[in-house]
Amino acid sequence: METRLKIVKIPKSELPQYEAIQQGEYDFMQQFRNDRIPPIIYLSGSRGQGKTALMCKIAENYLRMQKEMLDVVVYVMGFSRESQLPVYFNHIDNLHNLSKKGILLIDEAGLTKRPDFNDLVSISGHKSISIVFGGQTLKQITPTEMSQVTGFAYKKPSYAELNKGMIRREFKDVMQLFNDNLDVFNDKGMFYYEDSTFKGWLKVGLPSFWNNDISQNQKKW
Repeated sequence: METRLKIVKIPKSELPQYEAIQQGEYDFMQQFRNDRIPPIIYLSGSRGQGKTALMCKIAENYLRMQKEMLDVVVYVMGFSRESQLPVYFNHIDNLHNLSKKGILLIDEAGLTKRPDFNDLVSISGHKSISIVFGGQTLKQITPTEMSQVTGFAYKKPSYAELNKGMIRREFKDVMQLFNDNLDVFNDKGMFYYEDSTFKGWLKVGLPSFWNNDISQNQKKW
């Protein structure tokens, strides 16, 4: 059954205040202003570390960055349809439902079939759709997919990734960084981010609409 999109136009006055995600002069959200090359971010982290909250906060900031009357769409795949997301979040079952400019949040844990990364890259470019792909492990991402991602965001990895070496060699240095900074994860608003221009720790708060039903694994920080 085809999903009917809720194309919602809302004034900025009805959105919460923009919350910067930055370190020094680096502004994480700046990359979402690039309609020509929308970002594709791979977000990894073990269960219950706040990936869903981070994705929702990025989407909230993304909307706040748009024109006075919003005419973009927030798409979500893999999120529970029972969760109390805002009315402007659109649940989709496949990539054919992506009809216009916006941001796509993907929770791999809730998917029955992983979308093809080549399709994601093609649709992102043709329809000006930014993508945040949330996965529980870095083992599943292929070298080809790694080359198509514009940035990697890391929440706390699993025990196996940190201590058993169950990780791609390309991420060994990142895992060592996590082992050296385990105290950082006492604050679940923290994440590590790297792209072609930046490597470092960033901090973000919960989205304004956060509630227990969105993610049972992360009720509060």
